[in-house]
Amino acid sequence: MAFSSANDSESVQLKHKFILGFGFLAIFFSNQGIGILAIPYYQMTLGVDPFLLSIAIKAPVLIASFFAPWIGQVSDRFQSPIGRRRPFLFVFPWLTSLVFGFIWMVPSHWDHSQQLLYFSIMALLFYLLSVCWTVPLKCLAYETSRDSHERTKVMGFITYFLKFAAIFYHWVFPIAQLSIFGGIVIGIQYVGWGVALIFFGLMAMIPAIFIKERHYEPCKITQKTPLLKSIKAVMLSQNMKVLLGLLLIQMTLGSFAASMDYYVLVYHMSDGNVGLGATWKGMLSTCYALAGIVAVPLVIRASKNSAKSPP
Repeated sequence: MAFSSANDSESVQLKHKFILGFGFLAIFFSNQGIGILAIPYYQMTLGVDPFLLSIAIKAPVLIASFFAPWIGQVSDRFQSPIGRRRPFLFVFPWLTSLVFGFIWMVPSHWDHSQQLLYFSIMALLFYLLSVCWTVPLKCLAYETSRDSHERTKVMGFITYFLKFAAIFYHWVFPIAQLSIFGGIVIGIQYVGWGVALIFFGLMAMIPAIFIKERHYEPCKITQKTPLLKSIKAVMLSQNMKVLLGLLLIQMTLGSFAASMDYYVLVYHMSDGNVGLGATWKGMLSTCYALAGIVAVPLVIRASKNSAKSPP
């Protein structure tokens, strides 16, 4: 693909960074939204088996990850009057929000096997729909500038939004327990639909409304490289192996720690009081996010210094 305009500015305006930040808030909740509510509600409140629930949470993520490269290719080749990425952001966030809202509508009188089956189906549908807009949105963010340093600044700015979301996302379940809802079952439904409509339906669509894509002119491809062959070529890079290994370790251990500390806080520190444990979890995640916010400018500065240093 080639840019049709040679005088496009490589500097991304501040307002566009804010708009992308709202979109990445939606991506954050697409990654974390199910886990922050499923463990305290499905397992600790309804009593679903924790081991089976953990499989039901993580297996759809793995399945959906295999579709992500294909969605990226589809959005690369998609042609419409409003661009390649934006149509995905107008449709799939709202479909995702509908599924997310219905996840928490599970009847409380069902037995645990029925509740687990319902959750498994809805979670799989949720993650499959999520990749249909999270991948195009990430591509839209990377395409805001052809300058690598400017892209680093954009992603660094977006990180503040992710850390801001991390400050309050574990307060979602304590909010659902407020007395104004008259019970946790009603509370989780109100909060679940609130997260669905605001963070998935609305915020994920904001970049599609206010950001105009760079215009691409299709170029003729003489030879297409199959996806599996492309993946094999990437894996031949030693640096990519190290990077993917670090990502795997971070995601695995991070996910394990984020889940296990919930049980320590609820059953060890709070004697099984889910509400009190969830409050401690919110305080812990808030402190972790604040530490991350402090680290963001340091990482950006280190990236700039490494770019300036001679090879």
